[in-house]
Amino acid sequence: MVLVLDRQWPSMARAMGRPELIEDPRFATMRDRAKNRFELAAIVEQWMQAQPSNEAVLKILEEHRVAAAPVMSVVDTVTHPHFKARNMIRTVPDPILGEVMIPGFPLKFSAFPKALEITAPLLGEHGAKILHEQLGMSDAEIVQLRSQGVLHSENK
Repeated sequence: MVLVLDRQWPSMARAMGRPELIEDPRFATMRDRAKNRFELAAIVEQWMQAQPSNEAVLKILEEHRVAAAPVMSVVDTVTHPHFKARNMIRTVPDPILGEVMIPGFPLKFSAFPKALEITAPLLGEHGAKILHEQLGMSDAEIVQLRSQGVLHSENK
């Protein structure tokens, strides 16, 4: 069985200008490459560092049809035009912190064009309700837990 990654390996070797690696027994199959991953990682890293920029690396890999994508920082992600256009970064209200940025839901549906309105509960906000409704505790038991410091519901 030839795996997709085995099919991409020759393209990767050619992209790095190292076609001899295609027939190198250390890297012949995905299993071989995994076994020799530290040696292979050093070769790939050396090639990448020899390029003038990350964009140059991606361009070469794209030209050789090797699947690749940049690893983005949080700042780069929240300001990236693609993520903005897909509403992948949302601002939601937080009762303590004010406006907070959170990731948007990745799947978009035409039948549900609007994002869900959400507000995270505060620490212990629903504790008494859950103890009462789900566990059948009485108000007196809940007050006792609160006085003992077991049940917490302060906004901090």
